[in-house]
Amino acid sequence: MHVAEAMPKRFKIKMDYWKACRTLRYARQLVRGTPESGYDQLSAYLYMIRKTNTGTLTRLEVDDGDDAEMTGDTVTVERR
Repeated sequence: MHVAEAMPKRFKIKMDYWKACRTLRYARQLVRGTPESGYDQLSAYLYMIRKTNTGTLTRLEVDDGDDAEMTGDTVTVERR
């Protein structure tokens, strides 16, 4: 069931389709975070990989620019 159908049934709120879509997108962002916030957590993820899997080497290379696309970044994980 889509949000536009669920809101009137459950909460008696009238909501058009596009407002429901924006609401759903905002709720997903609150729960999952933004793509940019995922990049902020990369170093913590790599640390946990190293800690959990002994002998694993990780390397995170980041460009000098602070682009949202993160096009030049590489993440390398290898097991020795």
